[in-house]
Amino acid sequence: MGAHAVIPGRRADQPLPVGVTRSTATPRAIGGISAALGLVYGLYVGLVDRRGGELTAGNVWLGLVCGLLFAALFAGVWQALRAVTPGLRAVGFGVLTAVAMGFLASRGDGSVLGSAVLGLAVGAGIAIGTYYYCYSHTD
Repeated sequence: MGAHAVIPGRRADQPLPVGVTRSTATPRAIGGISAALGLVYGLYVGLVDRRGGELTAGNVWLGLVCGLLFAALFAGVWQALRAVTPGLRAVGFGVLTAVAMGFLASRGDGSVLGSAVLGLAVGAGIAIGTYYYCYSHTD
């Protein structure tokens, strides 16, 4: 009566299904990475939004909100896509990057079409790189 129920799980030496990667990043590492990327992105959005003028409270708030939103979205995409095929993971990170870079380009003096093209180009590059990395590191 004193024994605990054992839930069967996957042993470390058992292979994963085809196309699934084993994530070694801890939640603490994911939080640190997403916080650092959110900080850099937020600072850059605030600087681009200034357009060479004075720093205003609106620039600071925009950078802060964009940084927090990007960090939350990055952590969410990482958690949601950690056990899927490399193709889906690449698409997820590519879309996140395309939207982030398109928004960043739109804060400058560029056109909507230029922002969309830049976002798609950078997102496609990130998707290709992510696919290569995830595919080459699949167990």
